[in-house]
Amino acid sequence: MMTIWNKSALWRTLKGRMIVILLLSSIAPLALLGIISYSSFHSFLQNTLKNAIQENVKKDLIGIDNIFKNMNFASQQIALDMEISNKISTYLTTDDIGFTNL
Repeated sequence: MMTIWNKSALWRTLKGRMIVILLLSSIAPLALLGIISYSSFHSFLQNTLKNAIQENVKKDLIGIDNIFKNMNFASQQIALDMEISNKISTYLTTDDIGFTNL
C-alpha cells in the first residue's frame, strides 16, 4: 500500500525532493525561532507585570499606613487637649451650621 508521499510527484524527482527539503529547512528554524521568542517575551512580560503590581500594592500599603499614622496622631492630639475635644463634640452635636458656638 502506497502512502500519499510516495504517490506525490514531488518525491519522484530530484527537483521535487530538493524543494521539499528547502521548504522544511526554511520553515522549521523560523517556527522554532518564533516559538522561543514568544515564550521568552511572554515570561518576561508576565514577570514584569507581576513585579509592577506588587510594587504598586506596596506603595498603596505604605500610603494607607501613613494615613493611619496621621489619623492616630490627630486623635492623640485631640484626646490630650480637652478644649479641642469639647469644641469638636459641640460641633458634632449642634444643628447650627454656623461657627458661632465655637
